[in-house]
Amino acid sequence: MDSSRCPRYRGRIIHIGCGDQRLDGFVNLDARQTSATDLVHSCDDLSFLPTHSFATIYSHAFFEHLFIFQREPCLRSAHRALKEDGTLVFLGLPDFRAIARAYLDGEPGVTLPRFDLREVYRYTHGQPEHAPDWWLEQLHKSLFDQETVTALLKAAGFNDFC
Repeated sequence: MDSSRCPRYRGRIIHIGCGDQRLDGFVNLDARQTSATDLVHSCDDLSFLPTHSFATIYSHAFFEHLFIFQREPCLRSAHRALKEDGTLVFLGLPDFRAIARAYLDGEPGVTLPRFDLREVYRYTHGQPEHAPDWWLEQLHKSLFDQETVTALLKAAGFNDFC
């Protein structure tokens, strides 16, 4: 992937799955009302967004919270909501190959000295026990690798990725 091909955020931007993180200048969307949300709606179905209404659809550490059957429809509705020259930015997807490699190679952990099974759990499951009232929403329901992400993007109508 060539990051020099990735455009900067521009135009009207929506932040999908904002949780408690408010981004100024963005329309902040989450399934729960928080101090950060501008719009409360289920994030797995973006079909309520008007066609070609956003220049950028942004998300960080959200997409892995969808069930497998929700991923492609979510991306299809995001594709429809983007302007024709719009940009989809989904960051923080757990890359299973990198997770497995870090575990098998005994690399340093992110929160622990070694990338052990607790670190694997954080990436593959999230930390739903920290959200007892909405643990299911916090649970990671999907894992990804480059091939899976590419196939999902193509199936949803995207044809230029970086």
